[in-house]
Amino acid sequence: MTTLPRELARRALRHLVRTLPAERAMVLVEDEGKLTPAAAEGVDTDQAWSGELSMSLLETVLQEGAPVLLCDALEDSVYGDHSSVVLARIRSVLCVPFRGASGRIAGLLYADNRRKDAAFGYRHLEGTTRFVRELERELTGKRRQPEVPQQVRDPPPEPQRRRAVVPRPRQPELEPAADGHARRRPSGRASVVFFRSLGTLLSAGVFIDRALLLLARQSDEPAMANVCWNLTGRVRAGERLSRAMASFPKIFTPLQIGLIEVGEESGRIDSIVARLAGYEEARHALAMRLKSALTYPAFLFLIALASLLLVPPFLLQGHFQLIRDAGVEPPLLTVAVMSLSDLARNPLAQAAVLLAGILALLKAPRFLACPDVRLWIAARLLALPMVGRLARLGVTTNFARALALLLDAGRDLLGSLELAARATGHPILQRLTPAILERLRDGQDLATSLSASRFFPVNFLEMLRAGEEAGEIPQMCTRTANMYELELQSLLDAVISLLEPVFLMLLGIVVAILVLATMLPIVELFGNV
Repeated sequence: MTTLPRELARRALRHLVRTLPAERAMVLVEDEGKLTPAAAEGVDTDQAWSGELSMSLLETVLQEGAPVLLCDALEDSVYGDHSSVVLARIRSVLCVPFRGASGRIAGLLYADNRRKDAAFGYRHLEGTTRFVRELERELTGKRRQPEVPQQVRDPPPEPQRRRAVVPRPRQPELEPAADGHARRRPSGRASVVFFRSLGTLLSAGVFIDRALLLLARQSDEPAMANVCWNLTGRVRAGERLSRAMASFPKIFTPLQIGLIEVGEESGRIDSIVARLAGYEEARHALAMRLKSALTYPAFLFLIALASLLLVPPFLLQGHFQLIRDAGVEPPLLTVAVMSLSDLARNPLAQAAVLLAGILALLKAPRFLACPDVRLWIAARLLALPMVGRLARLGVTTNFARALALLLDAGRDLLGSLELAARATGHPILQRLTPAILERLRDGQDLATSLSASRFFPVNFLEMLRAGEEAGEIPQMCTRTANMYELELQSLLDAVISLLEPVFLMLLGIVVAILVLATMLPIVELFGNV
């Protein structure tokens, strides 16, 4: 039987009563697998006290050695339907184990209440866990390392504590997707749906772990479902959502993780996730608009290229053979097309092209991921007349939206600027960011610091300066982003209106070359007859 000095038991009970908004508190000691109350407040230990508590919860903590925090037990997916919880209308539960001199679990500190407006949160879990570590040192006479890592730094204030995650060791509901999907990256649409659905669920009062579980079950993309399963498990193990998302750097951007962290610290995670969803929807819509606008010109270019490479060797080979047999000296254009046809039908040339294509597919991603290569490509694109302005407007629009979102969420200016630049994904802007931040630290205003980079349009800087003077930088960034999005759409329409006739003319030139290459020898042959 574990012996707990009466003074330590009373001190532990005082800690629970004074530091927690608890209606009931107990210090339980372990005796051959059974729990015996050593001190209690609000519970009659002389009667059947075990019938008033969730014994399955106590046994789980006793067996697993991990603390349990239920922010709303009635809504919990595991304990919400237990009779002890339903009958007593228990809202918050906190149960933390402590160990004795032998290293085995010696007992539990338990507290609960029925008040929805006084839910237990991370601050209570951290404070109780620190007290348990001190209690263990007094019981063992030496310093012990905490068995359960403290993964929560700062407690989120109300109302986020009512949506705090639930660290539990057992999760029978979690059924991760197949491992093959873990290596796949969800589509952009899946990411937009994830944040919009998460924001809707959190705004409706659903707890974070439950919302993630619902998203995992409802996602129609296996890759995104697997991510949601993993996030649910990490959150229920005690991690913050932002830290759990940071373990998926190829799926969640630093901007998204930073905003979630701000929401956790400010207690406004539901509203911030909703704004993040709006930002992701706008960004995804802009990307889809660019893709759809470039699809038709790209299709015309591929048709022209395929006609030039495939028609001569496979459709005109008999015609070229007829010209050779006739003994007519073909014109230079026909000779060039015939040489291209012979080269395309050569097995060695085909093998060389196939090998080059395979090497390009294998090496191109790594080559394009090189910072210097990305910087060179970005610089060349910005130097093009129409394409450069299109790219600059797109980057400025994304930067302004991200900066407005971060500042409106309560992030500091330096951190917001750095995350907004990273959110654009543009290598030149990311290369210029350290110098911009340094000028801000030296006391320059935001518009002056950005203008020194010579990257942003002048009217954006002027509107930003006006926003600084009025103290409305987020609102001005949002208005500028909306204005630039309209300008970007009109400029994109103008570029497409120029590209379509260019590619149609290119396709016509290819057809004309093939027609002339086949008809000129025939005309010459009939002229000699």
